[in-house]
Amino acid sequence: MRASGPIILGDAAKFEIALQEIAPAPHGVPIVLLDSPGGSVSEALKMSEFLDTNPAHMVIPNGAKCASACASILFIGGTYRTMEHFAAFGQHSCSRNGIKNQNCNDMLAEHAFNNGVSYGSVSAFVTYVPPEDILWFSREDLDCWGLSRYPFTSESNFEKSEPCAIEHYFGSWPEAQAAWRIDFLDTGYMAFLRPHRDHTRALQLDIWCDETKPGRLFLSMEIEGASDLVRQVVVNANLLAGPVELIDAPFAVEQLDPLFSRVTVEIQGVDVVPLLTQTNHLSFILNTLPPYETISANTQLSGSRKALIFAANNCLNS
Repeated sequence: MRASGPIILGDAAKFEIALQEIAPAPHGVPIVLLDSPGGSVSEALKMSEFLDTNPAHMVIPNGAKCASACASILFIGGTYRTMEHFAAFGQHSCSRNGIKNQNCNDMLAEHAFNNGVSYGSVSAFVTYVPPEDILWFSREDLDCWGLSRYPFTSESNFEKSEPCAIEHYFGSWPEAQAAWRIDFLDTGYMAFLRPHRDHTRALQLDIWCDETKPGRLFLSMEIEGASDLVRQVVVNANLLAGPVELIDAPFAVEQLDPLFSRVTVEIQGVDVVPLLTQTNHLSFILNTLPPYETISANTQLSGSRKALIFAANNCLNS
C-alpha cells in the first residue's frame, strides 16, 4: 500500500479501510510505503492509534521523503519501520499558523516513547529545528538514533540501539550486537548483521537465497566503494563457520548500488543446513593486495536461527 501526499482531514478513515484490505507480507504484517511531506497532526495520530491494534511495516522507499507528521508520528507508529538507502526522513517543530508549538512537540516525543523510541530521539529534533526548516535523516542516521525497527528484532534478541545518543553522552560507540535481523532484498528478504556498529552499513553481512538457484545460500559482505576497485584488491575469500569451512572460496564482486559493492560466496547445498542450525561463530575474511589491510567480520549465529531460516525460505525472485 502506498500512502503519498499531504496528510489532510479524512485521511485516517481512508487509511483504516485501505490497510485492512492489504494482505500481510511473509514476515507477518502488511507493508505501507510512505511518501509524504506531513500535514495534519491530529489525522496522523488517529492513524497511529489504529496501528496499535493493526500492526504494519512502515517503509520509506528509495526516492521518497517522509517528513513532519509523516515521520514523527505515522512512521514511528509502525510495528516495523525501515527506510531504504536512498530515501529521506525529516523532522522539525510542530507549528500552529507558522508559530512553533511546544505542547505539540512534547506530544510527539511522548508518542515516540510509547512506541519504543527514546523521548529524546524525537524531542531534541522537533524542539530545536524551527517549523520553516527540516532536518533530513539518512538511513544510517535513522538507525543511529534508534528510530528504525527491523523484522525479527525480538526473535533475535536485538536490544534497543541508539549509538548516536550513547556516543554523544559517553564519548564512545557501543559494541555491535551479534543479532541478525531481516531486511528486504529485491523481491525477497535477507538476514543481515552489522559487525562494526549497529547502524553502520560498511562490512554489513547479508545471508540470502535465490529461487533460480535452489538449495544454496549466499553470504555477502557490503563494502563502500566501486566494484572495479574491490575486484582489483580482493584476492581470496575464506569462511570459517564450523562445521562449515570454505577456504579460498570462489567469490563474486558486484555493484550493489551507487555507494556500495558486495563480495559474495556461495554456500553449497550440503553446507546450508549445518550453517543454519549448527554454526555458532562465523568469520568471513577477505584477503587483499597491499597496501590494503585484510577485511574481516566476526559474529555469532546461534541466537538468530529464526531470522536465518526465514531468509533461507523467502528468497528473491519469489
